[in-house]
Amino acid sequence: MPRKNLPTNFIGEEITSEKLKVQAYNTSYWYPSGLFNDNLAPEGQYGIVLLRYNYHYLEFTIPDNYLSADVWFTGGYYSDSGGGSGAPTTLRKQNKTTQEFEIISSNVRTTNTPTWYKYYGNLESGTYRLYPNHAYIQFNEMFVSGVKKEFYMLQSNNKTYSLNLKDTLYYIKMTSNTAPSPLVASASSVANTSNLAWKAFNNSNSTNDSGDIWASLLNTTNGWLQLDIGVKTKVNSFKITSRAYTNDINYTTCSPKTFVMQGSDDGINYFDISRIFNETDWKANETRLFTLKSQYSYRYYRLKVFTVNGGSYVMIAKLEFCNLGFINEIHSSSLNNFIKYGTNVYDGLPINVVINNKNYILQDEVSENTDGLWTTKLDRKPLSISFN
Repeated sequence: MPRKNLPTNFIGEEITSEKLKVQAYNTSYWYPSGLFNDNLAPEGQYGIVLLRYNYHYLEFTIPDNYLSADVWFTGGYYSDSGGGSGAPTTLRKQNKTTQEFEIISSNVRTTNTPTWYKYYGNLESGTYRLYPNHAYIQFNEMFVSGVKKEFYMLQSNNKTYSLNLKDTLYYIKMTSNTAPSPLVASASSVANTSNLAWKAFNNSNSTNDSGDIWASLLNTTNGWLQLDIGVKTKVNSFKITSRAYTNDINYTTCSPKTFVMQGSDDGINYFDISRIFNETDWKANETRLFTLKSQYSYRYYRLKVFTVNGGSYVMIAKLEFCNLGFINEIHSSSLNNFIKYGTNVYDGLPINVVINNKNYILQDEVSENTDGLWTTKLDRKPLSISFN
């Protein structure tokens, strides 16, 4: 069964234990299946894995069809005269040529608490080992999220395209305006302390809690809601969900009608990346998807609302960001572009794949985005596509 107790804010999909091929060697204690049993707390005196000496190690493999991966653990506490849990570790990666395990970092911190922490991020495919720098290092649950290599180069009618088949919904579950780090939520105004900006990013929409939304100041029917992701993040669509609380009709009247989505790299200069008009007749707990004209990569994303549907507030229950499957026309089929955009092919072109983004027929209008690609929008499914 799928695990329920997952880290917040991970990107991509879970890489299963079968793919990771996790093993522990020379350990004081090792219970393999326990690392993926959805129990974050320590199990027994030693936990699931207990590394004591510097020749003890935990080994795992990031499969070749993943572009990058983040590794998460939960910790626990065990000690005797040799030391206590929560000490640093050394991470090594196997060199495919020499087969030696070379140091990636000699000071990767761990914790001794049963809550998720990101052990290391942006790992490429390959086999890794982590060693304890001190006794004792305890691990109780492991989670690895990965972004697949799903990019392809296509050619049709003497034009070259890159195709991204991965639909990514960025999973965000905030607990305050500044937690978890590095996320920061903010807004132009709030109705009260129950309707702060982070409520739109807590991955919740309660039917009986009127405070489970972001709401602007009373009699303020315009304003903005912003998320600082901390790093530049690729986005080509976003979702807005209306209020689920139905004791009044604010879910209809206070949902946004006219608005823009903006992006910024510095939190000072903002650029409109989508303009939306006449969004009416909202239902309770209704989610609407808005597709951008291109893929953008910004650190700050700001929803700027100009009008609502007759109410006296702006109310948003959830604001989510996505990077759905898309097709790009490459303006030049040079060797450099092929290497830059076409080297992620792993196992050939998957024929039986549907692009969930509802954009299909090539239009004449093109626009150059920040990656130097010429992007064409598709708006209905073609009868056929032939390849030269």
